[in-house]
Amino acid sequence: MPEDQIDDALVTVFASRSHLATVEAQVIYSLLESSGIPSWLVRENVVQQPVGRVSIKVTTDCAADALQLIESYQTTSEIEQPYELAEPETS
Repeated sequence: MPEDQIDDALVTVFASRSHLATVEAQVIYSLLESSGIPSWLVRENVVQQPVGRVSIKVTTDCAADALQLIESYQTTSEIEQPYELAEPETS
């Protein structure tokens, strides 16, 4: 599949600009990957933390499963979550 079609088929399931964004994104990325959900970690304008936006994207067909897994992690995690989940949006 050409790269431009892959970008069109991705949706954002996590995004944060907090000072913990990179750490949280890496945890969620690992959670998704270990559950068999292919995901991409995207850093936008991150020259030096805590500046910029970190997001995780998945394919549209995996978005519902990814959001459910992230929500499950969020409700069972003892760490205060500095972000909110949103409906998947296309890139």
